[in-house]
Amino acid sequence: MSTAVLQGAGGAIGSHFARHLLGRTSLNVVATSRNPDATRKAILDGQGLDEKRLSVLKVDVTEERTIEEAAKEVEKRFGGASLRLLLNVSGVLHADKSIQQVKLEELLHSYQLNTFGHLLTFKHFLPLLPKTADVRKAKESGEKDLANGAVPEGLSVLASLTARVGSIGDNAKGGWVGYRSSKAATNQVILTLQRELELKATPSIAVALHPGTVVETNLSSKWTNPKDAGKKDGVFRAEESTSKLLDVIKCLNAEDGGRFLDWAGKDIKW
Repeated sequence: MSTAVLQGAGGAIGSHFARHLLGRTSLNVVATSRNPDATRKAILDGQGLDEKRLSVLKVDVTEERTIEEAAKEVEKRFGGASLRLLLNVSGVLHADKSIQQVKLEELLHSYQLNTFGHLLTFKHFLPLLPKTADVRKAKESGEKDLANGAVPEGLSVLASLTARVGSIGDNAKGGWVGYRSSKAATNQVILTLQRELELKATPSIAVALHPGTVVETNLSSKWTNPKDAGKKDGVFRAEESTSKLLDVIKCLNAEDGGRFLDWAGKDIKW
């Protein structure tokens, strides 16, 4: 139970998740990206982190084969019951402000990155979850928990970054049709995955996470002001947002599966 996987680690949010996990835990951190060399540099550059625990695998979530190959590589390197944490981070925002502005190519792109990539990553990494017997054996042997408290002891966590605007119950303004609907679809994937996990002998949960409005990312740079970070409620830089979300994850328990939580650990309407 030694591995954390970050799908979509090439952006600011993914790279900061990797930095925090390398700093806070003793887990092997597997980052996936379409550009492994640039991603590795973004994670490690000037940080003084243990680069031996970082693996960066080439994955394009629009090509299922690359996700499957990455899962097989993780199993080969770290074992068939090694997955302790899986974070799906990939995302894109096309600013279709009304139904009439929706473009098919952009809509398909939104679902590929925001929904299908997350779903297919769950599909191929699910077999790497430890079973109840694996957890019991580790406890009985006195094996050190490599998560160092960053993931609840004896539990694996599968999570996707979705967004508050993906909430159907919280939709008061409309707009951003492709983004909203693809995030709502991912929320449904999370809840459905949780129901499946409940039927398996795997001590694991699935949750949807809202990172707040994160400035200076490829997704948000056109619509956010970096000066708002720390001044407006729910507006953060990537380093702070990812730290807050990891604080939420470390406080989860087996009964929290299927929740939709923000950066402060508060529930969001589905």
